[in-house]
This record gives sequence, structure tokens and C-alpha cells, in this order.
Amino acid sequence: MGFHAYSSDDLVNWHDEGVAYAVSEDILAETTDGAVLELPKVIYRPEVDQFVMLFHLEQRGHGYRDALTCIARANDPREPFLLMHKTRPNGHFSRDMSVFTDDDGRHYHIYASTWNNRTMYIDELTKDCKDYTGVSH
Repeated sequence: MGFHAYSSDDLVNWHDEGVAYAVSEDILAETTDGAVLELPKVIYRPEVDQFVMLFHLEQRGHGYRDALTCIARANDPREPFLLMHKTRPNGHFSRDMSVFTDDDGRHYHIYASTWNNRTMYIDELTKDCKDYTGVSH
């Protein structure tokens, strides 16, 4: 279980590259079997040749009350990503989401939040993509 990476040379025929982020077998881990992991998004950081994955997490047995974002890293999108950090971005609930890299190289996390997902935030990630700068739009 987990997120798989796929590749294609023509966007018609796809090849499963294997599990990019695996659900942990450790029952005490945040991303264990029974937790809700969804909406993986990947950013490429060319300056360090590294990939960063953000995804939505609801911990095992918590229903949909956690509204967390996890940040994981890998040197290759076909390698297993390692969990680095879990958080509520700038203190906000985080649910439906996407990521965006601007022309200037800054990375942003766009997500639905409070009031039954009626509030949208665009939060800037730190340059190393380990956390948030505190800038929220």
C-alpha cells in the first residue's frame, strides 16, 4: 500500500515504477495501515536534484479531524520517499490540495481549509521545502 510512481514516453502508455511512498507496517507510525493518505503532489528542486512530495494525512482511527500535510523527500521519484515532517500549514487545516512552482523558483502549497473547505490558502514553502515561510495568501 502507498503511492506508486508511473512513467510514460507518450502520455498514452504508462509503466508502474513501483511504490514511491509506502504505508508503514509499524502500527505506531503516523502513516500506518488504516491511516488515510491521499492527494500526493511532487515538486522537483533542480538546485539540489531532489524531489519533495506533499500529501494529505488523516491518522489511523481519527476520521477526518487531523487535516495534516506530510512532507517527504527522495533523490529519485522512483525511489522510496522518506517522511520528513507532518504539520498543519501555518496552523491551518489542510485538505484538498495542489502545489505550484513559480518562475522565480519559489514553491507554493495550495489547499482547502476551514469552513467545510470553503477557505483556500496559498502558502509559500521554505527554499528547502522542509516547512512553510509563514507567508499565507
